[in-house]
Amino acid sequence: MSKLLRAMNYISLDFALPFYHDQVQRECVEKLVQRHRTVNKRIETAYRNYLRGLSGWKNKKKSFLDAYIPLRSVDPLILAQNLLIDSEKNDVAIECSVFLRSIRLSIDINNKAREHVVIVNPSVKFISTWVQDESLSAIKTTFLFPGKTACDMLKLSKYIRNKPVEFVQYEIIERKGPWSKVLLQGATVIAFNSAQTIANEDSIAKVLSPFASTNRLAEGCRVLGFFARNKSGGRDPSSFVPPSGALSSLTLHSMAFLPRNFPKATMPRQKLVFQAIFSQKQLSSKAAVNTSRYSKKTFNNETYLKLEKGVSFSAQFGFDSVNQAFSTGLPPVF
Repeated sequence: MSKLLRAMNYISLDFALPFYHDQVQRECVEKLVQRHRTVNKRIETAYRNYLRGLSGWKNKKKSFLDAYIPLRSVDPLILAQNLLIDSEKNDVAIECSVFLRSIRLSIDINNKAREHVVIVNPSVKFISTWVQDESLSAIKTTFLFPGKTACDMLKLSKYIRNKPVEFVQYEIIERKGPWSKVLLQGATVIAFNSAQTIANEDSIAKVLSPFASTNRLAEGCRVLGFFARNKSGGRDPSSFVPPSGALSSLTLHSMAFLPRNFPKATMPRQKLVFQAIFSQKQLSSKAAVNTSRYSKKTFNNETYLKLEKGVSFSAQFGFDSVNQAFSTGLPPVF
């Protein structure tokens, strides 16, 4: 990305999966995919392979050793990106640009030592981008990631070593019991990657409710969400969740609407990113919300997002209107 485009606040959307060091590594990964039909089995096999040295594969045929031993030279974070991300259908372009940027701006840079960032359901590409950023990786961070084996494997990455980064199995939040003892308390920033979930009161309350208590979220915690939206707005009756009261402690602060036709996006293609403030104090449910819209630009066969001029403004609405832009006067998304 050129310095000129960066100075003009263009955000690059071109994110490629990492390359392997040589053809042998690539072939080993391809064999792993061919041998095991499910993603979970591939991750489990790869994790076991990292834990074992050459002596751990006694009495195995040479063809077996040739297929797995070279995998140990591939960093787990790089291998996981190629095993867990669909290269033709993913949302990492927005997740690693607008969403990441919103999180970065929500962090109090003057009090980094007191910050605790919790990222819920990030992609492995997002994790890789975060931990290889010197300023972000120095902040206490907890990634809630699906699958215990995947979490354990990612902890082996050289990019994680000696950094205040923790992986917690996402599914643990659905269990009964004091799981909060596992997840470090007092999050000052929490961000939810729910790019395939339509944003409405119920869906946002559902992801927030396990955290919405004073010991899990600090007073004034910045809450961010990367969600999908549909053109018609409104609630999907089939996905109704009984009100949990979680939204009563949130005040919507800002919302960014994204273009529909960015590369490789999952369905629904229309997306939004919002920021809210968590507080146990009584706050206005419909405060002035800063709204903005991005458009897609292409230069030299590379894709960028650009904040549109003249469509950013403040409006008074709450989470009940988050997916009804056309009826509340918010800028339309093209």
